[in-house]
Amino acid sequence: MLKVIFYQKSDRVNKNGESPIYARLNYNDKQISISTGQAISKERWASTNNLRNQLKIEKEIVIKNLLDLSQLNAAKKNY
Repeated sequence: MLKVIFYQKSDRVNKNGESPIYARLNYNDKQISISTGQAISKERWASTNNLRNQLKIEKEIVIKNLLDLSQLNAAKKNY
């Protein structure tokens, strides 16, 4: 079964003060981590419960939608 976990690499910060979001994919005891190409501030990542809470800022809504699509595409490729 495919499991996707999104996490933030808080040790890396871009010029806007945002850290990149990575996806960790686990499948059949194999694990890879890939960059999603998205970034968010540490404070917003924490205050939105890793983008799980109700989102109010447009950029966060767009990022969440992109992450959801990435997760669906990864799941489709395993079936």
